[in-house]
Amino acid sequence: MKLKILATGMLIVFLAACSLPSTGTEEPAMGNESTPVPAENDFACLQGVWEMSNTALNEMLASRVPVAGMSIPTGTFRLTFDGNTFGYGSDVFALRMEIPGGYMEAEAIFLVSGNFSTADGVVTFTDQLYTSEVITWRAMIDGEVSETTGATSIFLPAPGSGTYTCSGTSLSLPSASGTGEAFTMVFSRVP
Repeated sequence: MKLKILATGMLIVFLAACSLPSTGTEEPAMGNESTPVPAENDFACLQGVWEMSNTALNEMLASRVPVAGMSIPTGTFRLTFDGNTFGYGSDVFALRMEIPGGYMEAEAIFLVSGNFSTADGVVTFTDQLYTSEVITWRAMIDGEVSETTGATSIFLPAPGSGTYTCSGTSLSLPSASGTGEAFTMVFSRVP
């Protein structure tokens, strides 16, 4: 029972700073104060696979959920643009929170998919579908690992509609935390 309470508490702390994906109908979130310069053919620049490294994920987590001891020890997030459709998610990632004598951890998967369009350096995401699943909850306390139950899904910040910058190797997109605070997500092109 104690592990279930810890799993639920960890999820509540994490969700407090996260948001559901944008439906494309809200005002664009601006995460970058400088004026971006759109690529000559911005739609073409987006096409392909982009990745947010584990280091970048942990930097985003630290800035959005300033809770000591919370990290993403494994996993990366990928963003794929193919024609006018997109997918954003992770095959498997771990969300960990340090607790006295050990840690609490959730392994999860998620996918946000839908359509997108671009015009004049602004990307608009529409028809979004969000799916996520927590595969397992586990705790390591005083050297003993045990599995427990907890929430069955985790909601993570997703790229939002708005002004973006795209180069051959780097992509910056707006997003917003659960409190509405705007920030920028940064991805690198996967060769």
